[in-house]
Amino acid sequence: MNIKMYLRMIQKGWWIIVLAVLASMNVTLIMDLFSSPVYEAVTRMIVLPNAESFAGKDFISSLTSLDNSSIVTTYADVFDSEFNQQAFINTLNLTEDEITEYTQSTVILPDSNVMEIYVTGPNPEVVTQWANGVARTGIDYMKTLYQVYEVNILDVAEVPTEPISPKPARDVTLGAVLGLLIGAILAILRDQLRIPLEAYRQRRLVDSQSTAFNREYFETLINEQTDKSKEEEGVFSLVMIKLNGLTEFYETLPQQVLNHLLVDVVGVLKAGLRGNDSVGRWNETTFSLLLPDTPLQAATTIRSRLIKALKNPMQLASLDERISLNPAIGVADNSENASSDEIILNALKAAAE
Repeated sequence: MNIKMYLRMIQKGWWIIVLAVLASMNVTLIMDLFSSPVYEAVTRMIVLPNAESFAGKDFISSLTSLDNSSIVTTYADVFDSEFNQQAFINTLNLTEDEITEYTQSTVILPDSNVMEIYVTGPNPEVVTQWANGVARTGIDYMKTLYQVYEVNILDVAEVPTEPISPKPARDVTLGAVLGLLIGAILAILRDQLRIPLEAYRQRRLVDSQSTAFNREYFETLINEQTDKSKEEEGVFSLVMIKLNGLTEFYETLPQQVLNHLLVDVVGVLKAGLRGNDSVGRWNETTFSLLLPDTPLQAATTIRSRLIKALKNPMQLASLDERISLNPAIGVADNSENASSDEIILNALKAAAE
């Protein structure tokens, strides 16, 4: 399946895409409306050798040692440790439930000795105090244990003025993109599901041997046309075509040959018909035509044309033989306010005469 076919599916299902986009945007706005704002504060620090502990080449060597990420990682683990966090959090006078609303993470910037402490939560002042306080507490703690290197604060956290979430403009845009994607997928799936469903529906309506409508559906068409003509005082004709020459060969012909012959017969019957005319298979050797808006005189002309077309022997596929169908064709119309059963019976009687 090429891209153009997918584009046609999406184009036919444009209304699904529109609904998906609108629904996704509305859901996003509602979620943002009921979401509590979340603020983020960042404290940036740098790890350096302690100048008092090194001299000359030793200081340069200590800088090289910092390339080993384990040193900076150790500092980051200390800042994120439960011990270090609790040492400062206790000064904030927060309840246990309030503490769970905040998160802390320490990130090491790539190819550097710089660390950033991120704190997020619902209160902008608390996240700022938390980020700066944890940084100072961790620095003081490490000074007592690890004097070879020292941590200095580069940038203190400032009170954020805008939340990092929700952001309606950003969220609505993302919602629209998500809705567009979901809508396109639904439009494609709808079209792909419709194709097999339509094929299944056609199989239920069509005779598998001849490709004409089966009798059950054709009778439905006759009943609907009868009711419609009565309401609109219209006219229609019914033609019954009995292939007497096929009767004696029906059980003996190979199935493939028989099917091909029946399809050829339907092709002859459809030739010259209008788009709203219908061809059905009444029984094994009888076909029927439903001709809306066709009076009896016009249907009689069609009957003459069909007799001429079907009286010539027809070639049997894969066999070097021909078969004479010997058609008998009867015509009836809906005159005298006849019921559908009466019209069918009149057409069958006319074909038997």
